[in-house]
Parts: sequence; C-alpha cells; structure tokens
Amino acid sequence: MAVSTYQQLYNLLAYVLYPAVWLTLAALVYGYDINGERPVVQGRVAKAFSRWEKLPKSLRDFIAHFISGTAKRYRALAEGVGLAINSGLLLAAAAIVLYRLLDWGAAWAWFGISRWIGPHDLALWQIIAQGISLLFGIPSAPGDGLLIMPIKICLLAATLEIGFAQGRKWHRASE
Repeated sequence: MAVSTYQQLYNLLAYVLYPAVWLTLAALVYGYDINGERPVVQGRVAKAFSRWEKLPKSLRDFIAHFISGTAKRYRALAEGVGLAINSGLLLAAAAIVLYRLLDWGAAWAWFGISRWIGPHDLALWQIIAQGISLLFGIPSAPGDGLLIMPIKICLLAATLEIGFAQGRKWHRASE
C-alpha cells in the first residue's frame, strides 16, 4: 500500500516536532514563561492588534472566549518551536537530529543486546526483554529507557543553555 506524499510530509513534520515539544517542556522546567505577555512588534502584527482593539468589546469578548481554549493549547507548542528556531536554525536542527539519533541508537542497542544474548525459551526471554526494555525502551518506542532518557534531557537542557547564551531572552514565570 503506497503512502501519499502528503502523508509522508505530515509524518516527517510530526517526527521533527516531537523534540520541539520536549524542548518546550524543558523550557518550562527551566522557568521560561510561555504565557508571558510580550510587547507588540511593529508591522503587520501591530496593525492586526490595532484592528482588534477597534472591534466592539462584546465582539472581542465573544471571539476571545470562543478561541481561547484552542489558542491556549497550541501556544505552548508554537512557543517551543519558536524557542528552538530562535536559538538558531543550526542549533535546532542539531538538537532534533541528535534527539532522533538517540532513539535510533537505543533501537539498535536493543537489537544488538538481544542478538548477543541469543535464543532462549519464551518464559526466560520475556524476563530478559523486560530488563532490556527498562534500559533502552521497548523496540516499538525506543529511547524511553533509563539509560537513554537522561541523555535526552541533558541534550534538551544543553540546547536551551546554548540558545539563551546566544541572546535569547528569558521570560521568567512569576513565582
């Protein structure tokens, strides 16, 4: 069964966005305020904001109430992607590639260890597989194990540190 080009692009985007979502979570842990109000910039955004302010208050309230839940949910993801891109395209690409290489390495480590251990009866192999999965994650979702996840967290923290060292401004969450 052939997969359409649109579906392949969608799958690729979801594959690449997953580390950006984790980068958002790491930023939240570091104290980056994703909901902080920032001043309106000049240009199209400022014009749109001025048009918004000219609408009657009742209409603004209705629209804001209608879309606030959706906007609130997706703002964190958009901030995470923006955080990754504003840190530098090369840094963001490196973080995403390294994050996915850790998953790839975990899958191959699981495969290699299982081949190194060799065949056993089913009951013993199920116990062995649980131990390997604890360290490297399950074969269908590698990288969630006790050995790989701390490395991923360190990668995300290092990406944030490098991004902020390059001039990204902190929006501290209020204590």
